[in-house]
Formats: sequence, C-alpha cells, structure tokens
Amino acid sequence: NKVLFPKDPIAEIERALEHPIGTPRLEDLVRPGQRVVIISDDITRPTPVHRVLPLLLTRLNRAGVPDERISVVMALGSHRPMTPAEMDKKLGEEIRRRVPVYNAEFRDRGGLVDLGLAPGGVRVWVDRRVAEAEVRIGIGSIVPHPATGWSGGGKIIYPGVTGEETVTAFHLMHGRTPYNMYGMDKSPVREAMERWVDTVGLHFIVNLVCLPTGEIFHAVAGHYIQAHRAGVEWAKRLYAVKARGKVDIAIVSSYPADADLWQAPKGVMAGEFLVR
Repeated sequence: NKVLFPKDPIAEIERALEHPIGTPRLEDLVRPGQRVVIISDDITRPTPVHRVLPLLLTRLNRAGVPDERISVVMALGSHRPMTPAEMDKKLGEEIRRRVPVYNAEFRDRGGLVDLGLAPGGVRVWVDRRVAEAEVRIGIGSIVPHPATGWSGGGKIIYPGVTGEETVTAFHLMHGRTPYNMYGMDKSPVREAMERWVDTVGLHFIVNLVCLPTGEIFHAVAGHYIQAHRAGVEWAKRLYAVKARGKVDIAIVSSYPADADLWQAPKGVMAGEFLVR
C-alpha cells in the first residue's frame, strides 16, 4: 500500500511534541533548573536524532532548564561504543558543542548504579549519569525487533543504558522464548522489560517511524508505553507487507542492520515468516 510522508519532517516532530500521548507537554513536565538527561539510540538505528534534539533543547530552555543542566547519553545496550564521528553524524556536530555527550557505561561498575531488584528478580545496574538525572527523556525509532516485537519505547532504558548483568537477563529471556517475536504486537520480553523500566524511570519519549535513510513517516511523543503503542500502529503501515504465500527458499538482507554480525540475524528473523 502506498504511504504518504509528511512534507515537513520538523513540523511532524513539533506536532508530536505539542500533542504528547499520556503525558503533559515536555515544558509542562520539567521544572526550572532540573538535571535532564536525553537518552538517544545509537548508530545501529536509523533515527534522525539530529532533527529531534534542537527542538527538545529549545523547549527545555524555554521551561527554565539551561544547556549546562542537560546531557546526552547514547543507549548502547551491549553494542560497541560510538566514535566521536558517529556521534556527530547521529546527533549533529553542533549538539556536541552545546551539551556533553557520553556513551552509556556497560561493564565498569564505577560508572553504574545498583538500583536493586526489578519485578522478576532482575538486578538493575544502570548508567550513573542516567540514574542521577531528575528527568529522563528517550529518543528512538520504532522498527521490527527480534526480542520485543518492535523497538522504541522503554527499550531505550532497558537494555539501552543498563550494565552487563542486566542486559544479559534481557537477552536470556529472549533466547528462552521458543518462537520468533519479530514484529509481534505482544512480546513477553517487552511486557517484562516494561515492568523493569519503572525501576529506573522514564518520563518522556520521542519515537519516530522512519525509513532506513532517516526519512520521517510519523512521530509520537509522551508516555513510553501509550505513545509507543500508537507509534507501532503507524510503523505497521510502513513496514508490514503481505506475501502471496510461503516459499521454499528466501533470500534476505539485513540492511540497514548491518553494522556488525550482532545485528545481522534480523534479516533472517524477518525472512523466516516467508519460509515453509
């Protein structure tokens, strides 16, 4: 089916920020002088974060939060750290001149905080900069995902900015689920993960539905569950296709999830649904 993209992507993001789902507007949610951390997905995702960040900073400044009270943390999960050049490409060069930008800590316990046990007995180690912020904002995109059905939402916190022990619990739950959850509406891993997110706290999200090239189809903002679910419905319009039938052999590509072999199985999982 043909899908229509908004003529002005900035106006589309502003529309979502002005009409968040399940929360007040960002400038009504924060208080002057609070410490704010903006958590961005990393280079393995197509999200054009450079389009979102200037709009967020403007609204935060307007609400009385100056740049010196704002930082950005790249949500790596278990992915490799991003290089400065990759940060510039992802965020925009001017952002790193305005506010500090960090890779999330994964292994060094000195950079992590133990927040105790989440529901189900999972111990939550989280990046210290994220834990110590008073307001946490997540930026991500909504694409099919092998563990949670769809990326985005609370996944920016868990496993995005958590330590090795905590991320391992996430991947073990995925590995123990005996079926392919790629693109599923209800994933047991996502449902469990969302119960764990509140151990850290996520106050606001901006999620984009976009092409691998970063062209924006739709934007949602607000509560990390309510806004995310609304965004998933838009993501289905962009990503879901109907096949005429199943085949004996499917040739698949993992592009744009081709940064490393850790990402590559996404192509296999998408193609599995087509194979007898």
